[in-house]
Formats: sequence, structure tokens, C-alpha cells
Amino acid sequence: MIKYEDECVGCPKEMGCLGKYCPNRNVPHLYCDHCGEEVDELREYDGEQWCEDCILEEFDIVDVE
Repeated sequence: MIKYEDECVGCPKEMGCLGKYCPNRNVPHLYCDHCGEEVDELREYDGEQWCEDCILEEFDIVDVE
């Protein structure tokens, strides 16, 4: 899932606050719907957004003998 988080850095009074126009106000963060970890990339799987590690764990490895 994508969560938007406020990463306000507390700008000094001399600079002034940009309020809702500040690029640090609504920063997107990606979280896996399966494990809940923050990740760099998500993949759609079964109507949810999963990280690559969780996707790979879901499928069995095919052994060739």
C-alpha cells in the first residue's frame, strides 16, 4: 500500500513554512500488504500490493532432477 507521510523538517522562521505546498508534507512510502515492511518497489498480487520477497515466497521452486 502507499501511505503518504508528513516529513516536516521544521524550516527556520527566516525561510518560512510553505504549508501544503511543501514537498516534505505528503511524501509517498511503499508498504507491503503481506509483511508490512517499507520497500522500494511493490507488485500487484491477488488484489494486494506485495514486495518482491513475499511474492517469491508464495511460489514453489521447481526442481529438475
